[in-house]
Order: sequence, then structure tokens, then C-alpha cells
Amino acid sequence: MKYPFFVLLLLCFCASETLACGGWDAEDDSYYYNLFDQQLIDGEQYLQPFLRTDVYRFYGEEAVPTFDDANLDLWQKLLKSWTREELRTAVYHKAVDQTDWDLKSEIEVEVRDYLKLAKDCEQTFAFRLEDLWDYEDIMDQNHYYGDLISRAQEGFAVAAHAQIKLRYAYQIIRAYHYSRNYADAVGFYEQSVKPLADDTEIYYYAMDQAAGCYYSLGDYERAAYLFMKVFQGSRDRKASAKVSYDWCIDKGAEGKTHFSGKKDEAAHILLQGMSAFTDMAANLDALVELEAASPEVELLFMRAMNEYERFLLPKRLGMKSDRSLPDFGHSLYDNSDLLTDFAAKMSIDGPVNRHSFWALSAAYLEFLHGNTAGAKRKTEAVDDPALAHQREVLLKVFEVFEWEGIGPEQEAYLAAQLEPQFAGPPSDGWSRDEPVWKYLAMDRVGHLYYEQGELAKSFLMHHMLQDVVRISSLELLEDLWALFEKRDKSEMEQMLCSRVKDMPSEVTPKDLITFAIGHYFLQQGEPRQALPWLEKSVLDNAEANSISDYFQKLVPASVFSNNTYECYSCDVEEVMEDEVYKADLFAFIHSGLGTEGDPEGMGDLALGIDRLMQKSKLAKSLLMLDSLSNCGTKWKEKLAHYLLGNYYFNVSNTGYYRHLLVGYNCNSARYRYFPFDAEKYESASDLYARREGYNLEGSAKMRKMYHGLAKIAYRHYEEMLALSDDRELNSRTLYMMAKCELNDLYNHSVYSRRRYHGGTKHGADQYRDSFAILCNEYSGTKTFARIESKCRFFQNYCPM
Repeated sequence: MKYPFFVLLLLCFCASETLACGGWDAEDDSYYYNLFDQQLIDGEQYLQPFLRTDVYRFYGEEAVPTFDDANLDLWQKLLKSWTREELRTAVYHKAVDQTDWDLKSEIEVEVRDYLKLAKDCEQTFAFRLEDLWDYEDIMDQNHYYGDLISRAQEGFAVAAHAQIKLRYAYQIIRAYHYSRNYADAVGFYEQSVKPLADDTEIYYYAMDQAAGCYYSLGDYERAAYLFMKVFQGSRDRKASAKVSYDWCIDKGAEGKTHFSGKKDEAAHILLQGMSAFTDMAANLDALVELEAASPEVELLFMRAMNEYERFLLPKRLGMKSDRSLPDFGHSLYDNSDLLTDFAAKMSIDGPVNRHSFWALSAAYLEFLHGNTAGAKRKTEAVDDPALAHQREVLLKVFEVFEWEGIGPEQEAYLAAQLEPQFAGPPSDGWSRDEPVWKYLAMDRVGHLYYEQGELAKSFLMHHMLQDVVRISSLELLEDLWALFEKRDKSEMEQMLCSRVKDMPSEVTPKDLITFAIGHYFLQQGEPRQALPWLEKSVLDNAEANSISDYFQKLVPASVFSNNTYECYSCDVEEVMEDEVYKADLFAFIHSGLGTEGDPEGMGDLALGIDRLMQKSKLAKSLLMLDSLSNCGTKWKEKLAHYLLGNYYFNVSNTGYYRHLLVGYNCNSARYRYFPFDAEKYESASDLYARREGYNLEGSAKMRKMYHGLAKIAYRHYEEMLALSDDRELNSRTLYMMAKCELNDLYNHSVYSRRRYHGGTKHGADQYRDSFAILCNEYSGTKTFARIESKCRFFQNYCPM
């Protein structure tokens, strides 16, 4: 039974991205769907650490795990009446004189005497485990443990039991090793330990220490061979031996000159297959002929199959338009059929008692290769009861991925399977709990809903309804309205509509959607369309119980003011200077609107307290200003356009009140109100419109920050200039127009707000136009002088 081409692939495969450090997708099982239980392989000795997917260095982490089960098993053979916990406490935790010993028992007396030495050694060598910046700090220290060596040699000479004698030998070699007497250590090992060929765990402990001494002596070839033997025979030291063998490989040594048979050659190929160091085409026959060591074949196979999972089944695809589940675009996908063929052949030619394992593996790989129908057929050959649960899980996944769309029949199936997942808020996507297959299915279902235009269902598969306010998608809002309006909802639809937890009793889901639609129209600069929706929602009531600062955020009247300099962390009184909005003509901005301490607006306007308005009253104020801007009285039209320009700039993504319409609680510059540097930032709603992305997961974090409101402001300022002959007001208006032009620069060029520092050599950018007019035509105004003193940026265009 030979598959040389496959094994070559396998060896290369296992050494690729899985073992690399720093790969985002490969770091741990938080980033991919691990559907196939890796502990189903035959070979308990390999379950830890080589198939763990979270914390061990063999999947990207640097820490080498430690194990002690085999050592305790060995102690158990001596102290048969002791419980496991008693053994562990005596060996690792309690002082020897604190343990109850049966001094009539010769073996317990011998164990007690040995543990006295062992614990002294452990305490003496503890400094080697200190977390120092440089390991050389330890190695540079000169230590000699003559007393410990003498005591261990005495115990070795008189020990009656073979295991205890070997344990003394281990401490002798260890003490020689740590005192840098490497030659004495290997001499003692070769003369007194190696001939025992004991094949017990403590024998491999001693061999591991001797291998380290050979390494320090520069005999890397012998060290490599001994580390390989420790890897073969030990359970507790298997992980560390693998790491140590890698160090020998780095020195150009593989231990080949000491091989003594096919077993050594097979172990060598196994280690190569796990790390892929040198010529991976060598000895392929030895690897595939490991009939007596089939667990090793399954180990390499499972690592390769897990590699496919890591990259073909990523979590949180969301709006990534170039990915799918499975990820057929990934480079590993092209070779997955080769791994499938290997598993299929093993299901026939491999060990009879493992046929079902290989058949199920082949079925799973067919699925990863995109052949779901073939995957279902291959599961028919699986009849091992130990694999029944894994088979059932995979068949459910195959069922969902075989669908080309979702209708009543599919929704009925989903409702029965996914009900527990809708009992609480959606998973965060990284730390999804068991059963993991259900979250993979939800990703697929969200994708299918999205494909067939059911945005509401796709959205609620991964979000709470409250998250919709951050999306700025009218299409999604209208689809949600239709879903919640629907009378005869299926069970699955009812489950999706349950994603509205922690809402006050007086607020219905339709209230929330209604308000969000009104808010959407405010973002678009369409107050006339916003007003009826806002008025219909109880969330527009300032006294309603708060469910979100986003909904309840009242709007200050100073949103109609403007500022000379920018300081997002400053209080409004320090920044917003213009007071035109306080004129009697605009009393409607204040009338009936309250402050935080005066919600009914009964206080004295003369106090100068900034009034707060609900969103519906903001819409009414905007409509009143729109009306005034076309009233036929020139001075009123002029000031109305001025205030409208102030408002639309202030709520743009570079204005002082940029947070009011996008759902943030403050306007601090740490928030992402516009793209950083030259990166491309797209909102979820833009991607929805183009039907890009796999599903809508993560959409709530892709808020739409740019709504073109500064362009609306610019048009109103232009109208104001056309009507005005007030040079001071015109100067201020031109300054605000320049800020609108800069808004366009920040949002539509490579010069984001972070990279641009006011230079003038960036071509004929529009933002220079208003500054140029201000410099050339209004340099004698008081406003010009104030701007020049306040705005260093402006000085680039009007040098003093």
C-alpha cells in the first residue's frame, strides 16, 4: 500500500501555515470551525499536544506544555494502594515529612528516601525556571551540585527496586547536566543507564537529559537520535523531545547515522512530516508502510485535515466579498481532493478496525472540496458506534450546505436545530460555544438569505435588532419592517424576530424600526421624509425609558452655530462661537424645547442655556428654515441658508457635532469618522447595495460615517453669499465653505485628516477656492483677522 505522491504533499502540507507563528487565521481555534473531532485518531499518546488546536506551539504558540501522567502511572505500579490524588500530592506538592508513610513497607521507605533527594533537586534547580529576559543569565551562572550527585550515587548503589534505581540515575544525570559536567553525565548514561533498555517513562526522562548533554557537547547527531527515541517512547516528554529534535535539525543533524532498523526510519519520517525540515521525498515508503504504527499515519493525516479546516472554514467571513464557506478561493483548496483520495483508499486498504474512521474522514474532505452530495454518500460506509455522533454532526452540516436557497421546508428544519442559539444574544463570532456546527450552519443560512434578497433575516441571524440603527440602509430597514409586520410568521421567523432583548415594555420592535427609518432620512439630509417616521415612534419622546444613547440623544440648538477653530474634546462653550441662531427670527429653534434640567423648555432664554431638541423637532426646525430660505424676504433667506449650512456642516463627519447622526456618544477624534491614511473604507450599507460579502455578520461595526452632508452645507453657503453684502458674515461663510471643501478632501482623496497638514502643493484641489476668495477679497475684515489669529492652517494660504 503506497501513495508516494500523496505523502509528499502531506509532508509539505503539514509544515506550511499551521506551524507558522503570527498567521492571523492559524493562531487558534477561535478563528476557524473545527468540525472534525481530532481525538478520534487511534493513538492516545498523540492527543496531547500534537492535536490540540488552542495553546500549544505545534499550532503557532511558543510555550512547550508539560505532562506528568506517565510518571504518575509509573509511581502507581510501586504504590498500588495509593489514589491518584495522593500520589500527585506526595510527588509534587507536599514535603516528604508531611506525608503519611507506612514505615513497615520496604517499598514506601525506599520511595520516601528517594523523594527527599528528588525534592531537594527540584528546589535547587528551580532557578532555571525563572522568567529572565535572557536565558544566558542562567547559563552563565556557575553551579556544581556535588552534594546532590553524591547522595544520588549512594541511593543508586543501594536501591533495591529497579524503578527507584533508575530514578536515582535520572537525578545523577540531571545534576551533572545542570552543573555543565556533560561528559560525566553521558559517561554515566552510557555505562549505567543505556544497558538497562528499560522502556519505562523514567528511562526516557534520563535519556532526555543525556541527549541534552550530547547537544551541549556538540554531538548533535547523537543528541538528535536520542531525542527521536524519547519522542518515540515517552509520553510526558514527547512534546519537549519534538522541540529539542528541531534544535538538532537547525544544527544540520537528524540522527540518521545511529538508526538501527525500520522503526527508527519511520520515526524520522514522522518527525519530518510534522516539521518538514529536509528532503521530504526520502523514505516515503517507510511512512506509508507503518501498518504496525497506524496511529502515526492518522496523526499526520489529522494534522493535514485540520490544516484544511483552518483555512477553508474561517469564522466571521461577514462582508468579505472574496471568501466563501468552504473557501474555494484558498490555495489549499486545489489539493484537497488528493487528501480525500488518500482517505478513501485507506477506508478500503487500511486496518479493518479503522475503515469507518477513514470513510468518515473521506466524507468530510469531500465536503471541504465542495462535493456535498458525494460527502453524504461516503458516510454510508461508516458503521462504527464510536463515530456515530461525529457522523450525525457532519450529516447535519451537509444537509444545510446542500441547500441552494431557503424556503418553508428549510426553515422548519432550522427552527428545530437552532432554537437554543436564539435564547440569548448572538455569539461574538470568536468564542462560539458548542455545538460549533450550528454556528457554521448559521453562517451558511445567513449567506443564503442574503443571496435571495432577504436582508432582514440575514441580518438577524447575527445581530440584535437594535444594531440596525448603525447600518444606514433603507433597504434593510424596509425589509425589517415587512418581516415584523408579517402576520403568519414561521417558527424560524419568530425566532429571528426574538432578537430584540432588553427593550422597555412601552417600546415595540416597530417603534425601533420606525425611529431608525426617520433617523436614516435625517442622515440623508431629507427632514421632510424623516419627520412623519420620527413622530410615529415613542422613542422620539424625551421622557421615554432609554434603550440606547443613540436613540435618546437630544440635539442642542448650538448645532446651528459654527466655530473658528476645531477642538473635539473642548466644551461647546469654548468652540461654538456664532450666535445668529439665537435671533428672534429663529425662536422656533428654542420654543418648547428643553434643557437637560428643563425638558419642557420653561426656563428663561436670556439665561443663555443651550436648548435641547428631540429629533422630530430638529426635523421641524430644518423644515422651518427651508421655508424661510424661500420666503421672498432677502435678509431672512440669507440667514436661513446660513443656519442650514451651519447645521449640515456640524453634523458632517468633520463637524463638531459629527456624532449626533451616527450613533456615537461623543465626537472624540479617536473614533473613525473618516478613513485613515489612504485606506479604503466602505460601510455595510454600501456593500449591501452592491450585494457584496458572504453574509451580514459584523455589519454593525461598519457604520456609515459619510453622508455627503458637507456638500449640502456648501450649497446653502453658496446661496447665502449670493444674497449677502455683509462682508463680516461673508468672511465667516467663506471660511465655513473652505471647511466643507476640506471635508471633501478628507473623504475622497489619499489625504486623510491624519496625513494632511495644510500643505498647498497638492494640485488644484477645490478646498483652496474659498480660502483664495477670503484672502483676496476680505482681508480687511475683522472676521478675517480673527480667523488668521485662530487658524494656523489658514496661514498657509494668507501668509502674514
